[in-house]
Amino acid sequence: MAGKLSDYSQANWSAVCRCVGLEVYGEAQKVAATPPAHPLVIQRFFRLPIALIDAVVDFNRRHSQACIEKTQAFPGIDLPDPWAKDAEDALRAEVTAVLKRLSGLVRQHWALPEHLVAVCADNAAQELQQQIGIEYEVGRDAFWHALRGMS
Repeated sequence: MAGKLSDYSQANWSAVCRCVGLEVYGEAQKVAATPPAHPLVIQRFFRLPIALIDAVVDFNRRHSQACIEKTQAFPGIDLPDPWAKDAEDALRAEVTAVLKRLSGLVRQHWALPEHLVAVCADNAAQELQQQIGIEYEVGRDAFWHALRGMS
């Protein structure tokens, strides 16, 4: 059982983003304390927000399951869409904010050319945004398929 729908409120979604965002930042501080020995360290550093994406996708999957269970118990009830476009946009904004904080750490701790920091951050941002799009499309498809199967 996925739990009650109230477990998946906007406040709980925001709490997941806040907590995992802080975890990512804490991990980034540890990594930033030592100058990078290899360029791959910089790339991996900027990909740390994947943990935020994974946490939100997990939250949405559990929310989807709770919606499906509620629909089974109460057919025809109007439920939120855990994979809505505004939720996807909100996750994109959260990831962008975390990346900005990580860029600040790099500038503060590592003596790297500004253009290198910008390129690495932009490359990671593009990859992470693509991952969000993929995860939300897969999530929407699975959720809508499950709901259609109940009709």
